This record gives sequence, structure tokens and C-alpha cells, in this order.
Amino acid sequence: MQHGRKKPTTPLSHALKVLEQKKIAEYRAKATQCLELRHRHVLTADALAATAALLNDNTEYYTIWNYRRELLAAVPDDMVAALQQELVWLMRTILPCNPKSYWIWNHRRWTLETLAGILTAKQDAIVALWRGEMKLVDRFLDLDPRNFHAWDYRRYVVAQLCPYDARLVEAEFQFTSTKVAQNFSNFSAWHQRSKLFAEWLQQTNRAFPDALNDELDLLHNAVYTEPNDQSAWLYHKWLLAQAVDRLDASALAAVRRAELAVIEELAELESECKWVLGALVFLCTLGGLATPDEIGKAEYMVAELKQIDPYRAQYYATLVPRRQEGGEKVGSTGPGSGSRAAGRS
Repeated sequence: MQHGRKKPTTPLSHALKVLEQKKIAEYRAKATQCLELRHRHVLTADALAATAALLNDNTEYYTIWNYRRELLAAVPDDMVAALQQELVWLMRTILPCNPKSYWIWNHRRWTLETLAGILTAKQDAIVALWRGEMKLVDRFLDLDPRNFHAWDYRRYVVAQLCPYDARLVEAEFQFTSTKVAQNFSNFSAWHQRSKLFAEWLQQTNRAFPDALNDELDLLHNAVYTEPNDQSAWLYHKWLLAQAVDRLDASALAAVRRAELAVIEELAELESECKWVLGALVFLCTLGGLATPDEIGKAEYMVAELKQIDPYRAQYYATLVPRRQEGGEKVGSTGPGSGSRAAGRS
């Protein structure tokens, strides 16, 4: 079923049915063989080959991945060579078939960590190992820049390399700039940027206000180009929440005013875009700085959002603080409370 309708199917010919049944029988035979081998605790090269044949057919069979690790850990001779061969097999045979499989990336991590553990005394070899992984993930992100499995793996590799390269975070931040410029809707690149931002500030000795201005300029290009894409808007909201935590009240108020002007101008062009209206509501209530008039405007925009996107009406109702009978606001009005923002100088 898809969207309440049965997906149309084309009947298989007799020849295709026979071929499919043959493949199913072969797969079941491979699975039965591997499970029996594991049950009998067989740890041989033939068993390793059997798991490879099965995983070629089904990369999601996590029990077989576990068995394969048991087999590799029991290699009697040159384990370094066996693990290196495993990395080659994964790269050439398995990953290209299913680059979005949790189990493949997880197994590659295990293989690398085991190999790095053996090479503990050989720092140059360890660095070369992880740099090779960076080149590998570069290739996968060139093929699919939004593969979040590859992005997650990249964060893992960067964490392994950071102790050996003091400028790596700066280079990675620039890498996200390149990927974002290629495609503003690359959520994974924006997410990676948020993970690197704090350390990037430290490595480059950038002042947060200066970095904030540069990031907002980048975001303005993104949201004006693709206002209906959520990726840049989510980073925009995250970045402004950072401003609440890092700026004093007067600086935050200046940023808020400037952003309201920019997004209000966009709203004139995209009056029914829920992301634009949502950003305006967020800015109106940012840091507890909203005036009564701004709260009124935010309430009006929330009403519009409920009309545009009725399925999320209850969520939109939470975006503006409730008011008591006397008109006073109740509760927090953003990622930081008003008293906290006002208390900084």
C-alpha cells in the first residue's frame, strides 16, 4: 500500500518465477550452511568464504556479520593481512552494493579499530590508515552528497585523525562549506557544520559575532534560493540558539532586529512558506526579547501556519508563550529565557 492505494504490480512470467525461486533456494541454502557452521563453532577459511557469499546476497544479515568477526578474530596466521583484505573486500564488493547499510559501516569500523589496535606502535601506519578512510568517504560523498551514513562515518574518521592533525577541524569545516555551496538542501552537510562549529571557532580564533555574521550571510543565500527546503532553516534556528547562549542582551537584540528585517523581506516574496513564517515566529520570541506587539504578530503568524499546515497545528500552538489575563507572558519565549539574556552584559 502507498498513500492509501495498492501499488500496481506486473505479474512475473513463468521463466522469471522459476529464476526467482531458484535464487531463493540458493539463498536459503547459504543461510542454512552459515548458521550450521556457526552453531558448530567452525572457524576456518572456508567458513569465512561462506559468509562472504551470503553477505553478497544480503548485507543486512547482522548475525552473519557477527560470525564473520568471530572468524577474523580467530585467524591463526597474519591477522594484519586478513584485516587489510577485509577492508578491500568491503570497499570493492559490499559497500558499492549498499552504501546505506548500517551493518556494513559498523563492520568496517570494527575492522579498522582492530587493525589500528595491532598497529599501536606504528603511528605513521595508523595515520595512513585513517587518511585512506577519508579518501574513501570522499568518494562516497561525491557519489551521494546526502548519504547520512557516509557523513556519520566521516565524523568517526575525523575523530580518529584529530589527535594527529591539529588543523583537521578547520579543513572539515571548509569541506562542509563546499558541500553546502554545491547543494543548499544537503541537511547532512549543515548538520556536520553544527557539530564542528564550536571547535572550529577555537582553532581559528574567530570571535563568535564575526563568525555569526558570516554564517548568517551564507544562510541568507540558502533560504532566498530554496525557501521551501528545511535544511538551511534548521541550521538557522540552531545558530540563533547559539547566539542566545553566547551574546549579551544588546548584541542579541541587534542580531534579532537585523534578522527580522531580512526574513520579513523574504516573507513578502514567500508569504505562504511555512518555513519563512516559522522563522519569523522564532525570531519574534527569541531570547525573551519580544514586545507585546511582536507577540501579537507571532500569534497572527501562528494562526496562518495552522491554516497552511493543519497537521502540525498543535505544534505551532506551542511556539508563542501563553499570556495571563493582564497580558503578561507565561513561560519561556525561546531557547533562552528572558532573564538569562537580560542578565548578560
